[in-house]
Amino acid sequence: MPDESKSPTGLALLAPAPEQLEGAIMNDVPAVNAACEAESASSEKRSDVLRHEAERVSTVWRDARQRTRMSIANRARSGPLSSDSAIRKYCERIWDARAMKVNLAEP
Repeated sequence: MPDESKSPTGLALLAPAPEQLEGAIMNDVPAVNAACEAESASSEKRSDVLRHEAERVSTVWRDARQRTRMSIANRARSGPLSSDSAIRKYCERIWDARAMKVNLAEP
């Protein structure tokens, strides 16, 4: 029976259970065939997921509004950049400039 454990990407990994391969040697054709078939099935599942994700990315890319919204959301969730603190320190040490709050009016 194949082991359908989950990979870090969430894909089911289809591989023979360890007890199926226990004591198997390369000329043990059924065990080797089972391992090859499991790898092939796993490869096909990965290809299907990658194809689906490529289609999703293409759809989002064609929709500039959604792409912009997703881009802004991703940046907002990423936290501070290392360059943010480097620039702040540079401004404070070299130019003796301090950060100031800016209120932006909505358009």
